[in-house]
Amino acid sequence: MFDRSIIENVRFGRLKALDEEVIKVYDVVGLHDGIMKLPEKYEARVGEGGIRLSGGQCQRIGIARVMLKRLKLLVLNEPTLAIDSRTEIRILKAFRNLCRGHTTLMITHRLSTIKDADLILVLYNGSIVERGNYAELLE
Repeated sequence: MFDRSIIENVRFGRLKALDEEVIKVYDVVGLHDGIMKLPEKYEARVGEGGIRLSGGQCQRIGIARVMLKRLKLLVLNEPTLAIDSRTEIRILKAFRNLCRGHTTLMITHRLSTIKDADLILVLYNGSIVERGNYAELLE
């Protein structure tokens, strides 16, 4: 987290993003309603001297930042590890829409996180031992 306001923390993903775009990605990651309950709302400060956030909240802010950036290549390492399953489903749906037409490499131990992937590579001791989509790998 940067020692800045909540809105600025995500805007680092795309400095010229409109407030509406930032608020939309915060809504997608499930933080908007909680932010609106804060006295300073999106101007509330996080980081040193600011409000304290849980690990899951920090992770969701990072995901929101990436969503706002619109990268052509996205590498995600355990992107939903500290997030509850309901929020994970919401975020993964948003990622599918966001990443359409882009390359995304997702590293995870949770099968539910990658069930919609075009290609899944199963690694063991540094080597690919299986490859296919979710249905093919379950056979």
